[in-house]
Amino acid sequence: MMEGWRLRQTSRTNEEIEEEYGRGLSAVLEGRDDEALRHFRAVLKRDSRHFNTLLKLGEVMRAQERYDDAIEYHRKAHHLKDDDPRAALRRSSKTTKRRATSSTRATSWGGSSA
Repeated sequence: MMEGWRLRQTSRTNEEIEEEYGRGLSAVLEGRDDEALRHFRAVLKRDSRHFNTLLKLGEVMRAQERYDDAIEYHRKAHHLKDDDPRAALRRSSKTTKRRATSSTRATSWGGSSA
């Protein structure tokens, strides 16, 4: 009997987490990035290992040009599923974008990119 209760409780919690994640996805699709971040962070408070949330947080951070944060979330996702190419690919694209941005800034300020 107690085992059935735990199973139902776990199922309910997972449903709530997925609903919160879905609200975050909707916010992203509607261009409400700050709201999406709140939903995704709420998911991670309940399940710090929610792979898709880590990926989406990184994507939103990248869109906000917060490259170090984006890389960190994708690094966490990669550690959870090191065989999943999505985390490695996204992390790699963030690093490339950040380097390109840093190089452009240095050149536009009269510095060297080397």
